[in-house]
Amino acid sequence: MLVVGGENLIDLISEESRDASIIYRPHPGGSPYNTAIAAGMMGAEVGYLTPLSMDPFGEELSRSLQDAGVKQMGRRIEAPTSLAMVTLNEGSASYHFYRQGTAERLVTRESLRTHLNVASMIHIGSLALTGEVDGECWRELYALASEQGLFTSVDLNIRPLLIEDLANYRERLMSIMSTSNLIKLSDEDLSWWSHHHQVTSITEQIVSCEALLSAYQPDILLLTRGAEGVIMWVKSADHTNDDPAYIRRALRAHPLFTLEDTVGAGDTFMGCFLQQYQFLQANREHHQAKSRLTVDDIEEACLMASIAASINCERSGCKPPTLAEVKERRRSDAH
Repeated sequence: MLVVGGENLIDLISEESRDASIIYRPHPGGSPYNTAIAAGMMGAEVGYLTPLSMDPFGEELSRSLQDAGVKQMGRRIEAPTSLAMVTLNEGSASYHFYRQGTAERLVTRESLRTHLNVASMIHIGSLALTGEVDGECWRELYALASEQGLFTSVDLNIRPLLIEDLANYRERLMSIMSTSNLIKLSDEDLSWWSHHHQVTSITEQIVSCEALLSAYQPDILLLTRGAEGVIMWVKSADHTNDDPAYIRRALRAHPLFTLEDTVGAGDTFMGCFLQQYQFLQANREHHQAKSRLTVDDIEEACLMASIAASINCERSGCKPPTLAEVKERRRSDAH
């Protein structure tokens, strides 16, 4: 089972009313929550670890998990649901968060560890790692998962304004990346990680990512670049532990019919990729193949994830597609 941990919240997304005033419409959200929903919609066996509020927004979050086939592993508690005010400008989203004392932050080391025995993969990231108390709970869980041999995945999804202690946060991310099988980050994350230097050219991005590879040596690194597509690095099958070699491939972004907004696009990509990785790995194990997934396998997972993200961008808010929708879009593209 893929087990996902990290924030859940309600995105209050701006839209213009008939009288030209701005109104905010609620949508379930939160990066890891969206990732769990996306993986579930694609048919993954997935559970979601983080507590949910018992308020009306928490009920809506719970229903969306159920509708996507995601097992709800976290507690239901009295604290309120976190909120994000999402302002759109030509489809691109900016965020302001309200998370003080909310349900998704009230995690404990003991409650998080309870479900590791049913997990084969764990994915965390985003706002959940910015806090000093809850962030440390997630870091410790991730380290334990790595020790137990689980496939570990992190999406940095850095939100600088929410970081409680900058030095501790960077150290936390370094600790997490050092035990990661998969690291995903966006071009914006990469610029922030490079000490706020704007890493804009593809050459700079490649150099910066290869520095991350050298430092943390994950099996897979995915750099999402919005409309510019994805660059993937996969550890070579003939690598050595002291000097791992990586194979790099770049994939174009999948074309859109029309852009509604980009809310949850990266999360949809992540959820679909993890579902595809889970599927391909299970298929290999079913045929008793002992070799690891190939570079072509990882590229196939990225391609499917790119299609899923593009479909999501054609919808308002984060509304990931089903596996059938992704396969149908891929078939139509082929013709």
